[in-house]
Amino acid sequence: MRALLLVATLVGLVGWSPEARACKPFIPPPAHLVGPAVPDADLRVSSQTVALRCREADDGAWPVGALVCALEARYLVHNDGTAAIVSRGVVILEHGAHLEVRRDGRNISAPATAAERVHWSSEALGWGWRADGRDGVAIQTFDAAIAAGGSVTWTVHAEVVIEHFSNPCAIPPIFARHDGLDGAPTFAHLRVTPRLDPAGPLDIDLEVPWRVAVEDARGELSPISPTRVHAGPWRRRQRLHVDGPGARASIDLSRDVRFARGGPMVAAGLDVGAGPRPRLRIGWEFATLRPWWIQSLALESDLRALTLVPTTEVASPVLLAVIPSLGLGLGAPLRIFPEVRAGVRTQLSLGWPRLSLLTTFDVYPARAGRTELRGGVMLQLGLR
Repeated sequence: MRALLLVATLVGLVGWSPEARACKPFIPPPAHLVGPAVPDADLRVSSQTVALRCREADDGAWPVGALVCALEARYLVHNDGTAAIVSRGVVILEHGAHLEVRRDGRNISAPATAAERVHWSSEALGWGWRADGRDGVAIQTFDAAIAAGGSVTWTVHAEVVIEHFSNPCAIPPIFARHDGLDGAPTFAHLRVTPRLDPAGPLDIDLEVPWRVAVEDARGELSPISPTRVHAGPWRRRQRLHVDGPGARASIDLSRDVRFARGGPMVAAGLDVGAGPRPRLRIGWEFATLRPWWIQSLALESDLRALTLVPTTEVASPVLLAVIPSLGLGLGAPLRIFPEVRAGVRTQLSLGWPRLSLLTTFDVYPARAGRTELRGGVMLQLGLR
């Protein structure tokens, strides 16, 4: 037992590599739509709708796996004053292209001049816009003329790029045990910051090519009412309503992992109960519903008996490649040789990338007045 613990400790120290010590996940800046804004204009917005229709990038023009979305944002704007407004407005898009503002279906925008870009880059700092992302930012100015007491609908059209990422500092257990897997949980960010105040409720309609959960969306702590509908094979549609004065949204998207195929595993250790004997284990494990809920089916032997063991387990992620995953499982061992006998298993595990330390305790109900208790300690290696 002490030898196994020493081996596990050494594995943990090996995992504490320079990569682990420097674990700083790359988090791409969010796709961010700022505006429209009309400085020094007393305008009221009665409705705002933002629709995104997304697909995964596949043409090499954008980062692999990024979501490329067609954006359409509509703003119904009112001039409640007694004087006409004749001004220039601006709309800013970080991480996108083909930005334009339309009125009555006609493009009324033009790319900002060099002087206007410098001005708006400075002005927009107070709007939460990243100045260091200027090279990837589209800035368009437009004609914001509205008669006294009049209304107008401005429609912003663009191609938006939402990059998503995985967190290498917190690896879900199924992906830590089988590090060749694709499809780990990923995260992406989208911000929508209207600059027309006071602004009315904000409606957001997202359609994406993989399952998406909206983790956070609010308008200055105002309530949100999401609805989810199917939009076809492998597509999901999210509709959100953000209410409250100055409604805006900062949305964190996460790709759900409903199934991870996992992979084979092998293990060796000691069987305790009828005298210490070697115990060998081989099987397959996978995750269902969540990456931390792992199912497995294994065949175990102490060189005298053969046991089939289905197990369900919940486990924490591996942190910084050195802080192990902690797992708790329940199983139903079924001895198939030399006799048929069913039991109940509890299982504890400590896991690092590819390697886990398993302790098991099996109880076989009384037969002929005798309850059989068996325990085991094994080192398990996850294969791709």
